Amino acid sequence: MIRQINVGFDLNKIPKGHYGRRIKAWFEAYGFKYDFCRFYEISQEFLFGYAAILNSSAVIAVVGNDFDMEELEFFIMSSGVQSIEMPRNLAQKLKLSGYNSCERIFFNFVPGKYPNDMIVEKNPRLDDVFGILRTSFPIEDNYALWLTETSHRVRHGISRVYLYKDTTAELCFKGDGCAFFGQIATAPQSRGKGQARELLYWLENRMSALGIKPYLCSRPEMEGFYKSLGFIEFDRDIIFEHI
Repeated sequence: MIRQINVGFDLNKIPKGHYGRRIKAWFEAYGFKYDFCRFYEISQEFLFGYAAILNSSAVIAVVGNDFDMEELEFFIMSSGVQSIEMPRNLAQKLKLSGYNSCERIFFNFVPGKYPNDMIVEKNPRLDDVFGILRTSFPIEDNYALWLTETSHRVRHGISRVYLYKDTTAELCFKGDGCAFFGQIATAPQSRGKGQARELLYWLENRMSALGIKPYLCSRPEMEGFYKSLGFIEFDRDIIFEHI
């Protein structure tokens, strides 16, 4: 059974790991106050967990393997979401029409060298950040949505955006002693100059000093870059994106 939660969300029951941390971060940022952010409990005989939908993105965090996939497929299709992320053991069983699947690779950061005099902006103008991101991600037509979501998470202390020269990275959420980074991009005119490398090593040092383990996920085409930094692969999953 998959049922929407409107009250009494016990955050301690959310499964540990990447997907659970994302759901918890969404709840901490939005709670039950907004129609565009919804939370669901998943309960079957051999499986328990939660799902969340933020605008057109869905994330599923569960414990267990034996799941009624027809119910999950119906839930996804009826929700009309554009992207779905979930544990690989579920994604491999999922059959969705109208969606493409893509593998992602998770990497742990490792220490590295960076300039001692680095100046990293910790509260940059979000318009400047968007100007960089739009050259690397297909978000050109979603400026208003991106700005609303990013500024909201930053104000609530869920996220933080960093800008180093022409390179940006976002601490998307933290939890369980880990910090997930995403939206890492360098403006075209500055690529190949080592800015992303220096920023990521700087972030590793900053997080480690706080006792936090930073990690990120990558599409396969960026695997070589992160391996060149010495970053350590620790998992892979499959995401679905609407065609």
